[in-house]
Amino acid sequence: MTTRYNDDDDSETDEEDIDGWMEIDDQIRFVPASKSSIEAALKNVSGLGNNSECAICLEKIKGEELAKSMPCGHVYHGDCIVEWLETSHLCPLCRYAMPIDESH
Repeated sequence: MTTRYNDDDDSETDEEDIDGWMEIDDQIRFVPASKSSIEAALKNVSGLGNNSECAICLEKIKGEELAKSMPCGHVYHGDCIVEWLETSHLCPLCRYAMPIDESH
């Protein structure tokens, strides 16, 4: 049994799909958290067990490393979450929304 792929029928659909994705991309913008909220809301965390893993870099958070907790309770490497929040105001795991600057 041979299956044939027909390019003619799919070309119009592909163009429609691409146009749709471009429209969605125009609507989605990453908005950073405000600098003041990053400084005020993130709490230093210590005494984590060896089972803790940073969901951003996917590496273990060792006891001697600086970890930060978001208001939602999720814990990340301090550097990882600060860098993340400078791009997106949402928690990477639960989408908890940090405050943003009104200029965005």
